[in-house]
Amino acid sequence: MKDPDETRRVRRVKTNMQGRLVTQAGTVDVQVADISVNGCRLVARSLPVLASPVTLVLPEADLEVGADVVWQRGHSAGLRFLSRRSAPDQAAAGEALSEAPPDDPGRERTEV
Repeated sequence: MKDPDETRRVRRVKTNMQGRLVTQAGTVDVQVADISVNGCRLVARSLPVLASPVTLVLPEADLEVGADVVWQRGHSAGLRFLSRRSAPDQAAAGEALSEAPPDDPGRERTEV
């Protein structure tokens, strides 16, 4: 079985952004570990159930996007953003992610 990290086609940017996950049960504070135009990996003390619809709010990036929880492991979860973007919108989002200030000078980029 292939490692999911090996099949990613969109650049993923490591980050340390703080945000909120809005669920049917309430709001949870989260830390986004990495993000791409298609989704993100986050860490939180309490996570919603798998496949549940959520809204990710990242004030630092001026972003609010609907998403589905697609995987969970311990206190980590993966979100797939629901918004479909046109190619120009994806390019603009990719540029915004590239221009985001790094949380540390040695920030690495990985492929999504």
